[in-house]
Formats: sequence, structure tokens, C-alpha cells
Amino acid sequence: MPMRIYSKILIFLLFSHGLLYFFVGGIYDDNNPVKYIKYIIVSLFIINLVLMALLAGKLVISKPLLLISLFLFCLFLISSFYQLVIGESIFKVFLFFFPLMTYFCYRNFTLNEFIQILKYIVFLGCVVSIVEWSFLSEISERFNRTGFRSISIFVNPNGLGLFMSLALSLILFFEVNSKKSKAFWLLVGGISIFLSGSSTAYVCFTFIILIIAYQSLANLKEFKLSQFGWISLLSAIFVGAISLVIFINYANLDFQIESREFSLNSLIARASYLESFYSELDKCFFFPMTCDKYLYADNTLVFSWIILGAITALAFLLLSLYPIVLLGLNKSPYYYFSFFYVFALGSLTVNVFNIWPLSYMFWIVYGYFNQYLKERAQ
Repeated sequence: MPMRIYSKILIFLLFSHGLLYFFVGGIYDDNNPVKYIKYIIVSLFIINLVLMALLAGKLVISKPLLLISLFLFCLFLISSFYQLVIGESIFKVFLFFFPLMTYFCYRNFTLNEFIQILKYIVFLGCVVSIVEWSFLSEISERFNRTGFRSISIFVNPNGLGLFMSLALSLILFFEVNSKKSKAFWLLVGGISIFLSGSSTAYVCFTFIILIIAYQSLANLKEFKLSQFGWISLLSAIFVGAISLVIFINYANLDFQIESREFSLNSLIARASYLESFYSELDKCFFFPMTCDKYLYADNTLVFSWIILGAITALAFLLLSLYPIVLLGLNKSPYYYFSFFYVFALGSLTVNVFNIWPLSYMFWIVYGYFNQYLKERAQ
């Protein structure tokens, strides 16, 4: 029992230790010791996992797990050699592979217990966002070119907005919550997403609202649509919401919210990154950075391709598509459906596989999802 409690404390610290940045100067200083706390915490978590398995006499490594581990290790070596060839830090590769270790969270505590931990983190993140907006707006000045953008306990506005969206996708759909409970968590998460100023998080939040609307309307006996009808209706609303935001920007209607002025500048910048990447593919398809070491992209697949090389990026793509494909083939709970689709939406404009807290969040839930499929097959 103490070991399980210890595991929960470590996971809570993994996602909330960013609060320390408010007390230690130089948030974006590479030598800031807070930056390395997450790696210490995950290492302690793995040690705790192994000790629990040893004490229970269940430290068994299956052949499939061993083969997958060897395959990933080979990819890690290939990617590391690629980084050495172009004179870049292997640490960039490390950022992709280290979060994989949180996959084994399901062995330490249940998904329900993990979601209870998330609730504390979401509430803490919201409180810090409000305090930051009220009194400490200069701390996120780096991101405030178009208005205030909160970083809260996650160092980056996009990290804050997407974490809140992913957390809400689990909190709102895992339990049979009352309407008041759902409204409370929507409000708490919504405030943080709003203050983050992340357009991607706004889209993800809209998607979550649409799922809630689908659930509510589907339960009304007098309002019936075919499956195709529901998909068409929700798709139309979703595309309409995105089109409205683009129109407001394109038409230059001087539409502004207090926290951030809407702008297409970030979209244009992302497009220019992709254009630079595509221009190098015909010369350096498998390892783009051998042609231009300054390549960058705000897209998960493309950035993985740049940092890890085409083969390793493909492996990460297949790993991420695996649960989405299974969701389509199996009737899975709403919380898995919403989580993985929100993650997929976020991956279009954010490098979700190599940044804390998003990469850690993904592999934790990935582990629970695989465990759910195994239990269902028995």
C-alpha cells in the first residue's frame, strides 16, 4: 500500500512540478535545475514499479514486450547516431523515448485513481493561471506578442491548453458525472484553455463540447438520427466553428478578447516551416537534417521525421494510430475515444511526442487502453 501511494505522489509531482518555475528564476534557462526534475521523477517511478513487481513476485517480461523494447532501442540508437552525424544533441532523441516509461502506470494504480490525480492537477493549473493573469503576467512575456497567454504550471501555453483538453476528455467521460459536476470541470478547464490563448486547444475544447452534445442528444428519444446523420451534423458544426475563427481573422474585423488577439500569424509561420521541410525531402528523404540542421515544424509527424529520421518517425506514427484504428474497430468507451482524438487534433500543430506534459500523458493513457483491450478479450 505505501508503494502505491508513493507512485501516486510521483505522478502528481510529474505533472505539477512546473509550479517550482515560479519560485526559481530563468524558466527558459537550459541550466535551470527544475527542468530535470521530471526525469528524476520518472526514474524514481520506474524503480518503484520494479520494486513493487519484485515484492509481488510478478516481474515477468513477455517475449512481445522484449521484442518491442529491442526494436525501440535500435530506433533510439539509429536516431542518436543521426544526431551525432549532424552535430546535434542526442538529448533531442532522448525527449521522444524517455516518456515511454510511463506506459506502465497501469501496473501501479487504476485509471480511476489516475483521473482523481488529474482533477487535483487541473484545479491547481486553473488557480495558477488566474493568479498569473492577475499578478504575474510578465512571467509568460515570451509568448505575449499577440496578448496575454498563460503558461500556468506547464511552461508553455500550448502545453497548458492541450493538457487541459486531454484531462477534460478523461474527467468528463470516465465517470457518470452529474450535470453540476460536468459544468464545474468544464468551467475550470475552460478558463485555463481560454487563458492559454492556444488556438489548437480551442479547437480541441470545441470537439469535447460536441461529444457532450452528441451524448445528450442521442439520449433524447424524440430526436433520432442515423449514425451517418450524426457524423454529418457534428462534422458540419465542427468545420463551421473553425471556419468562423478563420473568417474573423481573414476579414480583419478587429475581433479581440481580453486574453489574446486572434491572429493567423502563427498559422502562416507553421506553413513556412512545412514549406522549408518539403523543399529538402527530395535531397534528404530519410534524414532531412543532414541537408539543413535548422529545420523545424509545428507538426508531430514532420518534427519526428526531422529529429528522428523517417523510419523512426513512421514507427511513432503507427504507434499513435494503433489506438485510433482499434477505436474504430471496437466499441470503446467515450473517454478513450475523446482522449485519442483530441491528442490527434493537437498533433497537427503541436509536437506532442517530445514535450512535457503531453508525451507523458499519452503513454500513460496508452498503457491503460492496452490493458483495457486485454481484459476485454479475456
